[in-house]
Order: sequence, then C-alpha cells, then structure tokens
Amino acid sequence: MILSSKASGGSQRSAHRITCGLVAALLGLVVLLHAAPGRLDAQSTATLRLELDATTLALGQTYKVYITVENASAVMGVDIDGTFDATTFDVVVANPGQPIQSLDLIKAEQVDANTVNNAAGTFRWRIRQIFPSPPFSGSGRIAVFQIRPKRLNAATPLALSAVALKNEAGADLPAVSSPIMLAVAVTGQGSSATTPSPVSNAAATLTVPTPTATPTPPTASPTRGPLTTPSVAVVASATATRGASSTAGPTLTPTPTITGTSVRPAPATQTPLPGASARGSAPAPTDRLPAGTSTPDTQAPLATAAIGGDTPVAATPVTTGTPDASGLGLALVIVGAAGWWAFSREGRSKRTHP
Repeated sequence: MILSSKASGGSQRSAHRITCGLVAALLGLVVLLHAAPGRLDAQSTATLRLELDATTLALGQTYKVYITVENASAVMGVDIDGTFDATTFDVVVANPGQPIQSLDLIKAEQVDANTVNNAAGTFRWRIRQIFPSPPFSGSGRIAVFQIRPKRLNAATPLALSAVALKNEAGADLPAVSSPIMLAVAVTGQGSSATTPSPVSNAAATLTVPTPTATPTPPTASPTRGPLTTPSVAVVASATATRGASSTAGPTLTPTPTITGTSVRPAPATQTPLPGASARGSAPAPTDRLPAGTSTPDTQAPLATAAIGGDTPVAATPVTTGTPDASGLGLALVIVGAAGWWAFSREGRSKRTHP
C-alpha cells in the first residue's frame, strides 16, 4: 500500500515536469518565430545612389541631386561621404549650415556632420534618429542637395565614396553605394544678366516755338448809365495824314464814337374789367404803411377786383388774436365762487327763518 502511494506521487511529479518543459519549448518557439523576420531582413544589403533631376545642365542654373536608398531594413542612422569635380560645379548651400537637407524618411534628429568643401570637391552627411522614432525600412529619397555648373565639360564624376547604415544599437548594416557615377554633361549657356547699353552724353536740344503776335482790334465798351435800353452806334471818322516823305498814301485812323439813346418804358396803366364802374378803381399800391398804424398779428390786405357791375369794396384787415385764457378762467372761478356763496347763504337764511 505504501509502495503504491509512492509510485503514484512520482508519476504526478514527472507529469508536472513534462508539462513545464512543453510550455517552455512553446514559448521559445514563439520567440524564435517573432525574431526570425528581423534577422532575415538584417541579412539583406541596402544600396545608396545619387539621382539628378535633369540630364543636360546649363551654366548658371541650379539643379537638385537626391540621395536614394533601396532595400533598407530597420535603419536608424546614415553615414555618407561624397566627391565631385570642383572645377565643373559647386554645391549650393541653400540654408546656412545645412547644405544637405533630410527628407524625413530617416529623420535628422541628431546631426553629427553636414558639411561641403567646394575647393576640395567633397561633402559629408551623418545623421541619427532618436527613440521613439521608428526605424526606416524600404526604399526612397532620404536627402537632397543642389549643384550649380560653372564650366563646360563633356562628362564629370559625381559619386558617393563611402556609405554606412546604422541600426538601433548603432551597429553597421550591410550597405553599398551604386558603382555608377553620374555623367553630367554641361552644355549650352544659361540665362545671363542683361548688360545695359552705354548712354552717350549728347546735349539735349530744346526747341521752343516762336509765338506769333495777332493784333486784336479795339472793342467798344459802353459805359453803364441810367439808360434803360442803350443803343450803341459806332461811327468811324477817318483822318488823312500826309507825311513829307510818305509814298504809301493817306493813313486812316478809325475813331469809334458811342452815341446812346435813352428809351424809357411806358407807365403801367390799369385797365378795369368790362362793366366795372370808374368809381371802383383801386388806389395805386404803395410800399409804405400809413403813419401811426400798428399791424400786430394781421394778415396781408386782400386784393380787390371789380366783377360784373358791382362796385369793388376794399378789403378790411382781419385781426387775429388769441384771448387770454388765464384771465377768462380766473373770471369764471370768481363768478362761480360768488354764486355758490350767495346760494349757500340764501339756504342758511331759509333754514334759520322758516
């Protein structure tokens, strides 16, 4: 009995150990499967090369050169060295201190080098991403810089001399640069500044037109007087003057003479209407009021006219005035009070003496 219990306990412990071993093996397999793609990708080799946005270059113009990566895997940093023919073109520094600009596929969060030497024909670009920025995998343009041709040349080299890609730990990833160098054909003449033509110091000639005098005959201007309607008559009288050595004949000098004739208008005559009596003629209007006459708050005199055979009657001015309301009201109050007092007194006397 005791032996059987010991055997059963040992079998249980063995089963427990087997179960723990299987679980550990499964966990290890999962970890290996998860890490396998990264190890496989790490074994691929990335390629870096240069791309130019034009095939034919002109002097004085600016062109972009792109740094491109292909088949990158988990890249967190880039180290690039390049060379170019310094006698054929220069690298243009668009932003001070940043001749090579990142295009953010691999972010330049830490810049270790970004320089160019146009005298030696070299450039260097070393940048790093910082966690938590994710590593870059794939292909695309990672940076750009600009060049400007300055000399005619059939072909010139522009290449990457050394390249390196870095992972999260800072270790190098397999990478190569493209062995093909750019054959940049620099031909033609670009846009040039226009040279102004010299201007001669010729003296300017100012031509002033000669005015021509035109004689204007005198105009008779009559003097305004008390004449109502002046009529002007111009009579020219000629005076002949013979000089001692004159051969052109007599000279006539016109002398205008102004004669005015006063024309007065006829006095206005009032004509009565047909059938009106002579006695109804209205007196002539006058601009003055009779002496001693006060006209407060009056209307203008009405016009008179003889109609039919009636005798015209002169209009009488109507005085318009507003009575003093306060005085009238006071009088009514006094009269009412006196009446009420008399009425009440009569009533009291009747009650006293029935």
